[in-house]
Amino acid sequence: MYKAILTRIRSWIKTLVFIIIPVLMTAYTMYQTMRQSYLSDQPDLPISLSIYPEAHVAVLADNQTTFNLIQKVIRSGGATLDVIPTDTSFNDYLGSQINDNLVKYKREMIAGLQYNKNLLYGEYSYYIYHAPAVVFNLVANLLLQQINPSSSITLSNHPIVVQRSLDICDLAMHAPNKVILFPLTMTFFSLALMILTMGYISFPLKERVSNAKQLQLMTGVSPLLYWFTTLVCDFVIFIITALLMFSTVYIFQSQSIFSASGYIGTLILVFILFGISGIAFAYLFSFFVRSSVKASVLYILINLITGTIASVILTLLGQIPDISNIKLCTFLLSFNPIFAGSSAFMHLFSAMYIDGTCLQCGVNCKTQDPLQFLDAKAYPHGILNFLIFMVVDAILYFGLVLMIEYGLVKRLWFLICQLRIKMDSKKMEEDNDVLIEMEKVVASYNSKAGSPGGKVVLHVNNLGKKYNSKTTAVYGVSFQVGEGECFGLLGVNGAGKTTTFKMLTGEEIPNQGNARILQLSLDKQKSKFLSQIGYCPQFDAINKLLTAKEMLRVYAL
Repeated sequence: MYKAILTRIRSWIKTLVFIIIPVLMTAYTMYQTMRQSYLSDQPDLPISLSIYPEAHVAVLADNQTTFNLIQKVIRSGGATLDVIPTDTSFNDYLGSQINDNLVKYKREMIAGLQYNKNLLYGEYSYYIYHAPAVVFNLVANLLLQQINPSSSITLSNHPIVVQRSLDICDLAMHAPNKVILFPLTMTFFSLALMILTMGYISFPLKERVSNAKQLQLMTGVSPLLYWFTTLVCDFVIFIITALLMFSTVYIFQSQSIFSASGYIGTLILVFILFGISGIAFAYLFSFFVRSSVKASVLYILINLITGTIASVILTLLGQIPDISNIKLCTFLLSFNPIFAGSSAFMHLFSAMYIDGTCLQCGVNCKTQDPLQFLDAKAYPHGILNFLIFMVVDAILYFGLVLMIEYGLVKRLWFLICQLRIKMDSKKMEEDNDVLIEMEKVVASYNSKAGSPGGKVVLHVNNLGKKYNSKTTAVYGVSFQVGEGECFGLLGVNGAGKTTTFKMLTGEEIPNQGNARILQLSLDKQKSKFLSQIGYCPQFDAINKLLTAKEMLRVYAL
């Protein structure tokens, strides 16, 4: 843990980047998710008689030509022309209409036109909102068409852009429909989870590639202890990031919707389970390639498809009952912690939004119970299956990491390869001095000369390595090193010197032979065997973020 802490502190810029980016993406997601203001987005309203299907216009004119023009304009607008007799005054006619049927008058009598002694008067109803503008347009068109009958004036009303916020009961009423689109708005949050866990690949990968981890394990450090301390260090960083993301969620909530839902503890639980499973999943990618960039690209490609995109699509489709294969796809993809975590957050935030608005409003609305198994009909936002899968994923992937580190996966692969890759049975013709040395080693190996009281410290007996059916890297190497001796391997490039040392330091499993330091066998007591070796690898196993003193302290602990 000493090395892990120092490395994270001295690469603080990188650590900070992988903290800030997820937090900012969470803030953007919550802003988009909690937007409650609605803008009026209406088209321009044409102002004419045609917007009133049952419109009536009262007309009194003492000139037939003008009357005909008025009649043409009014009928072109789809309105009904009410002709007032010339022996009746305009006001008396309107008064009679009011006395006959006031309701009909308010609804239908929009305007009136009087033409008397070359004067044109426009009258409008106070009961109709747009009546003044309609009458003004009628008068303007009449004047224009007296000059140019083929011309006309159109009038429209551009609406005011109105912004308003819905109250909590409005939100409660619209909540079930609003959360349908939550998976789309939370895509950035899913990407934030992926980026957050991707930051935990670099350290173990560099440790493996530089052989720094191998040297530390050779000092006697347990692989379980090594990975547990690394996990604890990374989990502390995750908790800091998760707290900032958690705070962002509650800062950007509106009207305390999430706080009122009562699922704060559940949200914390999802963060914790995702953190452990996501970190363990990221560790697994440190074994696939020898470059942090390649590992990150591979991680993004796999999780973008099977994690982020899949969680959005299946969450959307899962809201539709009776779609076949949804449950099977959800089950299989849940072995990816990014998918399980993203889906859990999407459903939990949906349930929190529905319950938070419903409980605050107090109306008779249906609340959700997220701590149930997901079911499109009964529990459309249940997350219990995703919580269980994140626990399974954490155990599975951390277990795989330990199996790889303890050599169980390599041993299993080795046993499979042994079925088709055999060491050459035909013995090579050896020089006499080589045969004499081999016989000496075999005799010493089979005796008790390797006991603590003996003079021979290291025995290497018939060590061999074959990578495939055609490539034999090392064949039948035997030698012994006595107490106080300085022993070296000489050979041309490709002779097998590096492979021999890789077998002696536990990086490779030999196809044949064994080695022994005193009475400690490489084959049966690997950890104790390696702890007796001080090893300087072919390439520098140096952590450039540590000083020489700190490096020595790490290996001496």
